[in-house]
Amino acid sequence: MSTKSRQIFYRALLTQLEDDLLFDVAEKLQEATGLTKLDCPSNILVQNTREALQDYDKQIVSDEFFDIDRFGSERPSFINFDQTSREHLFAFNHHKSVSSTSFSSDGLFFASGSHDASIRIFNVPKVASVIHKRKTDGDIVNNIKPLIHTVSCFNAPVTKLKFHPEAPFLAAAAENELRLLNCMHDGAHVRKVDWTFQSVKTNRRIRDFSFTSGGEYIALACDDPSYYLYSLETGDILTHSSDEVPNASLTAITTNSANSTIVTGSQDGVVAFWQNSQMVYGLQPHEGQGIAQLEQQGDYLITSGYDNNLCVFDVRNMTEPVSRFIIDREGNTPCFTLARNCLITPTILHKGNRKSVGLAVCDIYSSQIKTVESGHTDVILSLDYNPSRGLLATGSNDTYCRIGPKMKK
Repeated sequence: MSTKSRQIFYRALLTQLEDDLLFDVAEKLQEATGLTKLDCPSNILVQNTREALQDYDKQIVSDEFFDIDRFGSERPSFINFDQTSREHLFAFNHHKSVSSTSFSSDGLFFASGSHDASIRIFNVPKVASVIHKRKTDGDIVNNIKPLIHTVSCFNAPVTKLKFHPEAPFLAAAAENELRLLNCMHDGAHVRKVDWTFQSVKTNRRIRDFSFTSGGEYIALACDDPSYYLYSLETGDILTHSSDEVPNASLTAITTNSANSTIVTGSQDGVVAFWQNSQMVYGLQPHEGQGIAQLEQQGDYLITSGYDNNLCVFDVRNMTEPVSRFIIDREGNTPCFTLARNCLITPTILHKGNRKSVGLAVCDIYSSQIKTVESGHTDVILSLDYNPSRGLLATGSNDTYCRIGPKMKK
């Protein structure tokens, strides 16, 4: 965690420590450090806060970066999911479409955003307990309450949610407004959600955003050709653009913590790489069709476009994708999530004259695809994967969010 990120975390923590609900946590911190909270350096405070607040028995298992030597493998290694059986599922609904889903990086919390302008925050260990109880005890789960908070802080549909990679913040976007929700917790409960913590408005609709390396900035893709950097420390917004980029609105953005690269995607299909505020490279991997989602993992970039293609590139050689998947989406949002060596994305399943909404599980190394039922009755708008507990969350236009576990083969 960088110095600025620690300062942001520290400032939010000091605010929360004044709350009587966390008085016992403050005492533990002072005991552990031997210093008052004002004298304690931020890095020590963060370290001891994590020890005091998190459940280390449930450590997150990080997905490894892709192994170039395994590309072209003939034997796929699929991850199996069951999103249809009620005994393997936790499901809930909003009043309108579920437009965004996000697990926290520590694997403890899950948030869903909806077109009804609400955000719901859940305790993931309790969600897992509900699923486990249903397997063993049927429907006897009334004593488990996974829902922590329902937050209504917007006057417009929520379009995007993402947890901060290190600090207890949830970023949420609706139309041209971005809010940073402070979700201070003690490892078991979110004690308070402060949705007035930080907010910013842009001149254009926010299409996508991503936390930069260290979490000091949020990179924003809005309905114009420039990308923006929002400083969490100062609240300032910096604009970045280039004459080399075609005059098309940005639709997707991602960052790479390894080399501080920012990657943007636009409506005309241009994927641009930025370093030190300068565009260093550009390509069109989806034949001029718009870019829906980008994600960079180490030296690999995943692009999803409106041409129904899902591509994996080695950024050290961008001439051809190392893996490409053609997905029959038919109205589903071209979103995806990464689950170890597999990409999971919505698809349409055909069984005779019947169509249903399904999930395509794409093995990156073999380029093979396996499809499963999603359980949704309308198109899928968002999905996310929790590697620490093997849970897949899908949000749909049918107003439901479904969270199901990874199954044994």
